[in-house]
Amino acid sequence: LEQVISDFVMWSGIQRRVASPAFKRADLTAIMGGIELDLRQAGTENGQAVIDVFVLWGGIEIIVPPDWAVSNEITPIMGGAEDGSTGTQQAKHRLIVTGVVIMGGVDIKV
Repeated sequence: LEQVISDFVMWSGIQRRVASPAFKRADLTAIMGGIELDLRQAGTENGQAVIDVFVLWGGIEIIVPPDWAVSNEITPIMGGAEDGSTGTQQAKHRLIVTGVVIMGGVDIKV
C-alpha cells in the first residue's frame, strides 16, 4: 500500500506524521502558512520518494530519518532551502525534494 500525500495550506498550518513503509510522493503547497511533515517512521517502497514543494511567504519543515539521503533540488527566489540531513549517498532510502520557494523557506532536518 503506497502512500501519496497532497497538502495545501493558506493562512494556516498543518502537521502530518507518515508511518507508511511505502511512502512514495508528496505535493506540498504553503501560502502564508506552514506545513510540518514528519517522515521519521516512514520507509520507501523502491528506495526513493519525491516531495514537490511550492512556498509563497510561508514555510515547510521536513523531518527525515537520520539514515536517509536527501537530494535538495529546490529553486529559492528571495527565500531559502536548508538541508540538515545526515544520510550518505549509500543510504537505503533516498528523498528528492524539488519545487520553488518564493520569499519563504524549506527546512529539511533530522
